[in-house]
Amino acid sequence: MNSITSVTLASFCLILASCAQKWDATQQAALSSVAVSAPVVKSDAYQKPAGKVDMGPAPVIAVPGGGFLAGAVVAGGYQLIVGGIGVTQQSMYENTNKDAISRVSGTVPADLSQRIRKAVVKELDTHSFFKGKVRDASPNRLVVTIDSYGYARSSKVDGKILMAPKMTGTFELLDAAGKSLLKKAITASATSQSRPLEDFANDRKLASTAFDEIIGSLAQQIAAAIDLKAGVSEN
Repeated sequence: MNSITSVTLASFCLILASCAQKWDATQQAALSSVAVSAPVVKSDAYQKPAGKVDMGPAPVIAVPGGGFLAGAVVAGGYQLIVGGIGVTQQSMYENTNKDAISRVSGTVPADLSQRIRKAVVKELDTHSFFKGKVRDASPNRLVVTIDSYGYARSSKVDGKILMAPKMTGTFELLDAAGKSLLKKAITASATSQSRPLEDFANDRKLASTAFDEIIGSLAQQIAAAIDLKAGVSEN
């Protein structure tokens, strides 16, 4: 095993160990309450509707005798091909849906931060670990940051591209000293609300309901991650 592989595997094992490690009794006792800070929605978080297929990251490809460099070259070629396809798909989608794209940003709820905080507070205050422990004055803080949101392709039915709101970000739990006790990426898409983009552009109530769905999903993910770290189950 070469040194690069050894270091990579060692780092991966450390990450797994960190994720699997539960809070000890002292840490849990210190988390007798938690405050939910106003979520931070980045100024550039809104993304133009993405009509292209999300192909995901480059696959891991084993190249016999190729080593790391050959694998990187193969992955790089994959990204170039997929990137080119994505640009073409997006261009075609934008040309076909110019009007809806120009109007749909106005259907995104203006109070996203407040909605997220309300959903997270409700979820934390009812799930097993922080049940009844959410306090605005708590020295422990949970901070949610939204990196991106908008409408993204969810499926294609009868030749029609369907879209759904999507949101990505992170949350971090900090103790009284500002030390990070848990940090995790979160993402959600309201696929049950998949519609042609013009449906959202024409119906603010539909858009509001769909965004509430992903906000609720994010809140549930946060609660579940905290419960896992605390080593507890929902009642």
